[in-house]
Amino acid sequence: STNQLLLVTRYNDGFIAFINGVEVARRNMGNPGMFGYRDQTAFNTNGISATAETIPLGPANGLIVHGNNVIAIQTHNQAINANNLLSKADLILDVMPQTKVVAHNYPWKYFPGLAEPSGGVIDHGVLAGILATASWAVLGFNDSAWEVGNGPVGIDSGSDYPLGVNLYSEVYGVTPSIYTR
Repeated sequence: STNQLLLVTRYNDGFIAFINGVEVARRNMGNPGMFGYRDQTAFNTNGISATAETIPLGPANGLIVHGNNVIAIQTHNQAINANNLLSKADLILDVMPQTKVVAHNYPWKYFPGLAEPSGGVIDHGVLAGILATASWAVLGFNDSAWEVGNGPVGIDSGSDYPLGVNLYSEVYGVTPSIYTR
């Protein structure tokens, strides 16, 4: 379809989103294409509002292919001891009526940011001639060891928002990041 893809998201505090390994959106995580290390904190806080942010991504036929595709989101807190972290995203095809391609409450694979899921430390934003992406965000990445649970994924010590998977004991005070696919 030549219709727009929309990323409708609520996040706390920053994120980088990829479709098939190509960065499509980011908030509070530096310049586009800048690699986000697992221990990097978000540059600013983002208080969770009642309404989600809608980000136009461009025509669907420029981002997704026939067959399998992957949407991958790297979410970061502003501090490792913040008591909430949220990754909640819907991918919508902007037709009438709007069609959800991926919903925030679908099963998501997730990985607490205890290590770089790529297995290497490469700043793709610095190396000339290399696409600015994360190897864990591409379709062929082996995520078979990742856990699976319904979204949204994050940490919450209170009742700021309902989570499908609460990683509080695995992330709070340990790492500012989670990876979802």
